[in-house]
Amino acid sequence: MTLFSDTDVTFALASGGHNVGIVNPPGQAKGSFQLMTREEGERYMEPDTWIAAAPRHDGSWWPVWENWLRGAGSIQEVDPPPLGAVEEGYPPLADAPGSYVYGC
Repeated sequence: MTLFSDTDVTFALASGGHNVGIVNPPGQAKGSFQLMTREEGERYMEPDTWIAAAPRHDGSWWPVWENWLRGAGSIQEVDPPPLGAVEEGYPPLADAPGSYVYGC
């Protein structure tokens, strides 16, 4: 993916699988992550080289991602779009997050 990008690319690699890297909230001191940005125009870095070069950080990558989102996004908060596409004949089947989350 990053090989053909014509923009800055920031990549995060979390340790510990999906439970430590994604599911656990950031307040827990489990896991670590590596993070590095390849600026537009910089040469591609193969994975083994990236692993050796990317700084390692203890804890969750969530706060770093939140800061990136805040910096890249708009200051203006907007409501999410409505579910479904009623005008096209696709009403929402259930309120978010959906009944599949609860095993119904």
